[in-house]
Amino acid sequence: MKIDLAKKKVTVGDVTFGEGDKITIDGGTGEVLLGELELHEPTDLSPETKTILGWADQYRKLGVYANADTPTDAQHARNFGAEGIGLCRTEHMFMEKDRLPIVQEMIMIASAAESGHRELTKLEDSLKGVNKESRQHRDTSEQIAKLKAKVEKPWNKYNDLLGKLLPIQRGDFSGILEAMKGQWVIIRLLDPPLHEFLPAFGDLLVDVTRLKTLQGVDSGAYDKALSEIKARRGDDATLEQLEELLEKVESMKESNPMLGQRFCRLGIVFPEIYKMQVRAIMEAASELQKKGIDAKPEIMIPGIGSVEEMKLCRAQAEAVIAEVEKEQGLKVEHKIGTMIELPRATTVAGELSQVADFFSFGTNDLTQTTYGYSRDDAAGTFMPVYLEKEVLKRDPFQVVDRKGVGRLMKMAVTEGR
Repeated sequence: MKIDLAKKKVTVGDVTFGEGDKITIDGGTGEVLLGELELHEPTDLSPETKTILGWADQYRKLGVYANADTPTDAQHARNFGAEGIGLCRTEHMFMEKDRLPIVQEMIMIASAAESGHRELTKLEDSLKGVNKESRQHRDTSEQIAKLKAKVEKPWNKYNDLLGKLLPIQRGDFSGILEAMKGQWVIIRLLDPPLHEFLPAFGDLLVDVTRLKTLQGVDSGAYDKALSEIKARRGDDATLEQLEELLEKVESMKESNPMLGQRFCRLGIVFPEIYKMQVRAIMEAASELQKKGIDAKPEIMIPGIGSVEEMKLCRAQAEAVIAEVEKEQGLKVEHKIGTMIELPRATTVAGELSQVADFFSFGTNDLTQTTYGYSRDDAAGTFMPVYLEKEVLKRDPFQVVDRKGVGRLMKMAVTEGR
């Protein structure tokens, strides 16, 4: 092999290639081939790799689980020796094109539906034990009647949209559970802030401003602009709907969304969303069991910070599970646990272990909340300087900080056991 650094060329025998030429490397044999050949994903490990991993299996103490959000990924994980799925992120499923419009419409109405339903439930509960002939009962009953008329439409619409998502989610979970054939699959309920499923405020503002500028001035340009927006969005949105969406996105903006309405807080403020997901998981597992396919779901409640949160979310989940078991006529082996990703959760792990069947650690968020760093912002601002000046020996988002984050994890493991 001759390498010409000046001309940036390499010659092997009578073949010469230079910078920019495409080559293909066979990772199994080490062969270098000219040109860009068609690539195929391996369906199995090579014999040599299996031998090395077999040696490791004789001594290892840890199990190896994989992350997977689709049946295909789950099948690949199983083919390559994964002992289960350690994290299935349901938010990724919500971003698919066939369901994102439903999710967005559901988000638009969720606050009005859930808050109205909570208020209605409070009023109905306040009548318990009250004399039906009393003025209090009469006045409260009138309030209930008025509120019902106001809440009924958004509540029914909200549940209708969740009903559309239910079979889609059930199909998602069924495929993953079937691919793993009796191995445990940890499915995390919805975790990110709901505004992440909506269009960006700036993009919406541009679209609405553009349409309002053209409206009543140039009908041809208006129609063309609206058609372009519809094509980009993939729906039949009107200006009125875009204005409503813009208002909703603006109302949902948070000063610090990383610590705002996310984690298990979503399931507490919008319990019907978590109930739908739990039902989808358990119905999928039940249907597989009836086909003779073993399914073992582990339901993960994200971002628990207190025992009270865990108790409430678990009770909601168990109520749905009991309903599904009664409807399906069978019980499915399952677990309900949480992800430890807040410092407070590590300090009350002993109490949490009395309510949770398992713990997982979310080291990214645990690192963020321990250091007070934003992972996304740190990389492009102070982190390079911190590493250069050795304020930090290593990036804590790349290597777990053993003295701080690691100590919290150790405390959680010790107390949790």
